[in-house]
Amino acid sequence: MEGYRVDIQPALTPDLQYVCDEFVLARNRVEAGFGHLDDNLINRSPAPNRWSIALCLEHLCVTAEAYFPEIDAATARAAAGNIRATGPFRYSLLSRLMESHLGTIPPKFKSNAPAVFQPVAPHGADEIRARFAHIQDELIGRARRANGFDLQRVKMQSPVARLVRLPLGMAFRTLAAHQRRHLWQAEQVLRDLAIGP
Repeated sequence: MEGYRVDIQPALTPDLQYVCDEFVLARNRVEAGFGHLDDNLINRSPAPNRWSIALCLEHLCVTAEAYFPEIDAATARAAAGNIRATGPFRYSLLSRLMESHLGTIPPKFKSNAPAVFQPVAPHGADEIRARFAHIQDELIGRARRANGFDLQRVKMQSPVARLVRLPLGMAFRTLAAHQRRHLWQAEQVLRDLAIGP
């Protein structure tokens, strides 16, 4: 048909399909697990030294937002330099250990979040769920924009330690692992508060 045009997006490389699937699962996990909570319950903590569910979710949002400018800058450099590859990508032992540490459930030891990743409370239940879903969409969008670039060679600066440079692909993988860790933490809060659907 004349004048009819269909934009077909190229298939994601396996590395990026994996993280996009993780981000979709995270969004669904929050809606299924915490969709029934009101403002009071989502901000309730089972102990003075523990985060509420809202704080766990906000921490993940703040962390992702701190990564966004660095991911965008790295993707722009990859585009400018036409640094392309389809993978599969092999990451350093240190990068793989970091991903493994963040994704270990239950965590082997606790660590304090850096100041740049600290959450702010309180949040309304609808607000924090919508914010988290929006962050997943932003992550997926950035992963799609990185499609086709060399996720191993292209590096981004860590938002915490400026001298640390992460492969772009590993940045997405560590964010996915970090989310699994804190969604598990939020589910433990739900269990300890004995809140049912």
